Amino acid sequence: MGFRDMKGFNKALLAKQLWSLSQRPEALISKLLRAKYHKQCTILEARLGGQPSYIWRSIMGIQEFLCQGLRWRVGNGAQVRIWGDSWLPDGEVAFISSVPRVLPVDSFVRELIDLVTDQWDIDLVGRCFSAEIAEAVLAIPLRASDEQDRLIWRHNYHGGYTVRDGYSKWLDDFKLREGIAMQGSPEFWKKVWKLNIPPKVRHFLWKFTREILPTGVKVNAKNDQRSKTCPFCNEPETQKHYFRECAWSSRIWRASPFAKLFETQNYGNCLEWVVEVMNEVQQPIVEGWAMLLWALWKERNAQLFNGAKWPEHEIVLKSQSLLEEYQVQQQRNDNMSVGTEHRKWRRPPTGWTKVNTDAGMLAGGGFGLGAVIRDHNGRLIAAAAKNIRGSHTVEMAEILAAEFGVQIANQLDVTRVALEVDSLCLVRHMPEEGEVSSEMGIICRNIKKLMRRPGIAEGTISHVRREANQAAHIMAHSKTNWETREVWLDRAPVFLLDQLRLDDVAIDLI
Repeated sequence: MGFRDMKGFNKALLAKQLWSLSQRPEALISKLLRAKYHKQCTILEARLGGQPSYIWRSIMGIQEFLCQGLRWRVGNGAQVRIWGDSWLPDGEVAFISSVPRVLPVDSFVRELIDLVTDQWDIDLVGRCFSAEIAEAVLAIPLRASDEQDRLIWRHNYHGGYTVRDGYSKWLDDFKLREGIAMQGSPEFWKKVWKLNIPPKVRHFLWKFTREILPTGVKVNAKNDQRSKTCPFCNEPETQKHYFRECAWSSRIWRASPFAKLFETQNYGNCLEWVVEVMNEVQQPIVEGWAMLLWALWKERNAQLFNGAKWPEHEIVLKSQSLLEEYQVQQQRNDNMSVGTEHRKWRRPPTGWTKVNTDAGMLAGGGFGLGAVIRDHNGRLIAAAAKNIRGSHTVEMAEILAAEFGVQIANQLDVTRVALEVDSLCLVRHMPEEGEVSSEMGIICRNIKKLMRRPGIAEGTISHVRREANQAAHIMAHSKTNWETREVWLDRAPVFLLDQLRLDDVAIDLI
């Protein structure tokens, strides 16, 4: 049938049964098992007990595997324990392990939420956790106060467990972690070569994994006339030093969305690091991490040979922008609703209003959200900006920016919305229907809901090149204060005028 591991596939099927039982506690079989085996707890907290049946023994045998892939999506925080439950996004840190300093050890997440604003109590979060954990907490978007907490599968977009996801995770856990990758298994290298990153970055990752990059120490061993010191800190430059120990590269890692992948462990070699990253997080995160690795090496070479250097915060932004542009090119022929891409901004059809949105990483941490709304004559209706705290992924920040722009359009009673973004991730996820449980999925669902509200005739979403979205990009980097939004109605802020004029010139030349 094409399965590589029948045992793994059987485990994935069993995990699906356990997932279904946990999601449908009122089903007859759930009630039967609860009455016999776990009267005082949920099925995910149950124990084997005495004289178990073969069915119960099988279910309990897969419980640990399923629970390792689950985390809580925070709603109102009433069911989630701060210390003891897995609730931080992306799964790099399963539990908060810090010693409680302000709140009792048995506190729930709802105690970190301001009941007046239904948002995080920033001051309390800052006092309870380290800066790194606080940023991860503040990155979790909160919705309505009546939304319930929910367990979700952390290894896909929609938050529901599938046999396919479970089987893939099984292969990762029981092949990569048992050292098969260390022996150069085809399974591991297939995953590397299938990463949706530029070929030169895949080739770089292969060199990085085999530790054959021409670092200072390696070059000096063959030519003692060449310096063996790091160009940024004057320490002996090995791969491990430059990518993990150098103060300069460490600052960039900690300012990036991949900080937890950098902080987690002190790996013995680069291969162990690559294996762990590919085993722990979803493929889009691996791809972004690999692009930042490559960008760090490229920056090292530019500094060494040309004396040129990007500002530190731009290295993360540029690496992720290059990745997204490459993936756009790869997805051109896919059967998804991606609009025709233009290099310049174009007016929407008559009767429509175009909403351009973008997100940008800020130098001091967090993200800026920007939105520009124009009618079919190219006239500016509104421009808006907002800064948000937290260590969001780039994909999450882009989705929050789109929601922000659609909310502004909704408040202005726009009837036909043409949402235009330069995030392929957002366009890829938006057409998906059905139940979603993850934070990303819920925000996408809310965007579609806003675009289909009563009074809006119709709405579309399309992808454009970054060059056609420059006005929104400028707005995303325009604010210096936090949280409160700023909106310009029927007039453009001074710093946006030049770009609006360029867009108009582009329109006239088409």
